[in-house]
Amino acid sequence: MRDNILNDGLFSYDVYLLENSNILEENLIGCNQKETLIILTLNEQKEKTSKELLSFLKKILSAIGYELENDVAMIQVERSKSVQIADLKKSVKFKYLINFGMPLSNLGLNLENNFLYKPVTLNGVSIINANSLEEIQQNVNLKKHFWNCLKATFLN
Repeated sequence: MRDNILNDGLFSYDVYLLENSNILEENLIGCNQKETLIILTLNEQKEKTSKELLSFLKKILSAIGYELENDVAMIQVERSKSVQIADLKKSVKFKYLINFGMPLSNLGLNLENNFLYKPVTLNGVSIINANSLEEIQQNVNLKKHFWNCLKATFLN
């Protein structure tokens, strides 16, 4: 008899099985003094975020009184990869999560992407779901939406 643990009647929500990888140990950087995790999505062609985009991120963080090197933990993950929030919580302590462009299902979350730029709190973690950093840098309207979201989360 075959086990069918993922049958429709067992869970009232979708279950996502994500690949097991050592993405965390290899790519997690920063001192995380303010318990804030940033997930940066990389395109398949890129191995890491450009210096220009990192400079843009530093400017954003400085506007809320944060420093990239000291105050946050950051991980860069290819869009086609996945990393579970539960695994991240085991590796790094965070109260805030800023997700730049990673599909929520790739994070192990069964949520719709319709809360872009609307802060949400799940299990004690405030989540900001945003477009990729590159898209935000290139679009004035996205910058405004992101800034409003940051103000609501960090400056109120």
